[in-house]
Amino acid sequence: MAMPIEPGMMVVGGVDAVGGAAVRCGHDDLESPITTLSNLGNTCFLNSVLYTLRFAPSFLHNLHHLALDLRDYSGRNTFKCSSLGRGSKSWSSKDLPSLGGGDVNNVKMQIATDKLHQLYEALHTEEVKDHMEPYHPHVFLHSLRDVNPIFEGNQQHDAHELLVCLLDNIRETCEQLKQLVVSMPLTRVPTAPAVQQSTKQSWSRQVRKSLTIVRPRTKINGEEKKIIPNESVVQNGDCCTNGVEYEDEQSSIGHNFISEYFEGVSLLKTTCLECEHITERKETFCDICVPITTDLKDEPLNVNKLYQSALVTEEYLHDSNKYWCEQCLRYNEAKRCVKFETLPKLLTLQIKRFSSSGYGSVVSKVNEHMPTPLVLGCFCEECQAKQNSSPGWVNPEHQYNLYSVIMHLGATMASGHYVAYVKARDPSADYEACTRERRKTASLSLSNSTSSSTNDKSKKKWFFRSSKNESFTEPRGQYFRSSCRGADCCGVRLRTDETSDPVWLECDDETVRIISKKQLEEILAQKQPKNSALTPYLLFYARQ
Repeated sequence: MAMPIEPGMMVVGGVDAVGGAAVRCGHDDLESPITTLSNLGNTCFLNSVLYTLRFAPSFLHNLHHLALDLRDYSGRNTFKCSSLGRGSKSWSSKDLPSLGGGDVNNVKMQIATDKLHQLYEALHTEEVKDHMEPYHPHVFLHSLRDVNPIFEGNQQHDAHELLVCLLDNIRETCEQLKQLVVSMPLTRVPTAPAVQQSTKQSWSRQVRKSLTIVRPRTKINGEEKKIIPNESVVQNGDCCTNGVEYEDEQSSIGHNFISEYFEGVSLLKTTCLECEHITERKETFCDICVPITTDLKDEPLNVNKLYQSALVTEEYLHDSNKYWCEQCLRYNEAKRCVKFETLPKLLTLQIKRFSSSGYGSVVSKVNEHMPTPLVLGCFCEECQAKQNSSPGWVNPEHQYNLYSVIMHLGATMASGHYVAYVKARDPSADYEACTRERRKTASLSLSNSTSSSTNDKSKKKWFFRSSKNESFTEPRGQYFRSSCRGADCCGVRLRTDETSDPVWLECDDETVRIISKKQLEEILAQKQPKNSALTPYLLFYARQ
């Protein structure tokens, strides 16, 4: 039985950070619970974001399918339809220019997206080994610099700027792929009926051929629909269409999960105090900048109200800052408020730590303490209205839980250091409800069906890495046995005790240690000296 990892123990290199003695589990040195990332020279800003996105709910799962869609459509341009079954294996990023439509920038973004997926694949592969080595993300960094040259050189950069670049890059890749789906849709080519054979191998080939037959259509409520037989069972349960229509597969390709998970809508409402005419302007956002409140009192503080008052603002436009009313055709006093029509599933808050001043654009840091809530109440327009009418009302479905925080250590942005604290969550739920994998398997090929039965054990244990003389709790549930293959491609293989309280990982480049929730709260509550502050900078919340 493996010795459990105690919170607060430094686990990189098998050294206890408290006593300095080597910690052993059987005959093997205790390693990091995950694959670590090497610092390539002031690349902590990159590593902190990569750690965060790896533990963002559903991010790896969606990135996996985006990468497969890129490879699939690259294969359609590079290979004949008959070779689609092997297209994903023989595909490489060199084929991506065929997807870019001749636009060099589009090609660079697609390559960077694929390299990001390959990076997480490499981390997953390393975690299968008995002894993990720090991973050097130089290939992905090079592709990122091709997209945005601002990250060239060995200087320190802003982690927030990198995050925005990564998300925008993936969003654009999704849009490009979606446009390609419209211009080059999936087709079903009629084939001659195959002869039924008795063996499993020939039967599997027959199913593959039948999937390319054009389905008959019928009219339902005046609309033509395709009739797809309920091919409910295919060898080893790897393929089950369950009557899912072919159009569903089309709509899932190029799905913009960045917009679905990371984007919200803000509302800027201006009311003229003379004619009471209201002007509204809506904008899409991926993160919200939070100003630091410096006049915090020693009395008990309601952190949720503090953040809501900093985010949902109201101001009066008067004197030299009057508002030009289009109805009155003159400058009038007005009331302007900032609200949020919708908040994203994954909410990102940027604490306004850095500000430019002077002609030289010197970036200084604000080190004042700003509380970091582990649970944040919803402040969307609907919830705000209900809270105003019923004080104390809380929508449990709109609660936001902290899943990562990127801290900044240092007095300036150029000379500082970034450390990520991520919540070690079980991501099995991200893959269990996946329907895209089953549709893709049903519509493309069954080339891997013969090996699925031999891989069942490895698929069940994808979350808990096992080795000699170790026993970890396996994910429960029969459905997990046929979950999305992304779990075995780029999913996290985290070594931790499932029965213990939720733990957090302190990710500091090549060093990762497990800490408890209480220890995280102590770190977030610390008020360091102003010249050497370790302060929260980027906060990441997931709606429950």
